[in-house]
Amino acid sequence: MGSPTLHAMADRHAFPPCPYARFVGMEIARVGDDYACVRLPRSDDTANRNGSLHGGVTASLLDVAGMLAAQSAPAGTAPPGSTIDLAVHYLAPAIDEGVVAESHVTRRGREIVFVETRVASDAGTPIARGVGVVRLGVPAESDPPPSAPPCPIGPETPLVPRQSGSAFTARLGVFMATVAPGHTVFVLPIRPELCDAGGRLHEGALAALVDSAGGAAAWSVHGWDPRGRAATIGMHLCFDRTPDDEDVVVEARTTWRAAGVFLNTVTLTGRRSGRAVATGSVTYRIVRPEP
Repeated sequence: MGSPTLHAMADRHAFPPCPYARFVGMEIARVGDDYACVRLPRSDDTANRNGSLHGGVTASLLDVAGMLAAQSAPAGTAPPGSTIDLAVHYLAPAIDEGVVAESHVTRRGREIVFVETRVASDAGTPIARGVGVVRLGVPAESDPPPSAPPCPIGPETPLVPRQSGSAFTARLGVFMATVAPGHTVFVLPIRPELCDAGGRLHEGALAALVDSAGGAAAWSVHGWDPRGRAATIGMHLCFDRTPDDEDVVVEARTTWRAAGVFLNTVTLTGRRSGRAVATGSVTYRIVRPEP
């Protein structure tokens, strides 16, 4: 049998103490040995302007389901854990319907657990797939190497709320510091509902921040066009330990673009401490209207 604690929570469709999962609206559907299933009902609160599921929400589902699967070993109560690597491929949009994420452990070590997760719509359409790496145990403190990129803004840099037609981006409460062609700097202020059980910004919330910043960097190259269509194709993030009680800054730069596909590199740092939080990339596609 898997963890009694997780099984009991699954029976109640409840989550371990994770405010961010409740903020998004996730429900545990089932937990077994090396397996977890998480459901997200359809809601305007998790949608983009066109009614499709926000890419950051999809990444959050993959992360949360993978963490639950990693914690489900038959060893009693669920151990603490942190995601250290997450790769996401987006296959199709989920529009005006709920989705389900199913995660399986593919290899379990003493501390490092590899998981694979798939998200499908209620109608059975494949929406996304992800591969994650979870480290079980209390996150270790780490010191940034001398080459770690500095925080791109200072504590006195003025911020303005990001205006977005996406309901989920608006709920996140993202602020802008810089928007220039192919370059954005956004800030996600820490709030209790965006945190994990340890009081740090949840990796899923950080993935949602990255998705928003990467998309904005791509659009900023030629300017926003409401007639255009866009979608995130893929995301890859490597996480350090998120600082306690601290806002997180993401800097996104468009590294190259070709035929409507944009690769954006991203770096996340703590706003106060300047320490590294995560690094990775977002691949984004924009289909502009014919002239």
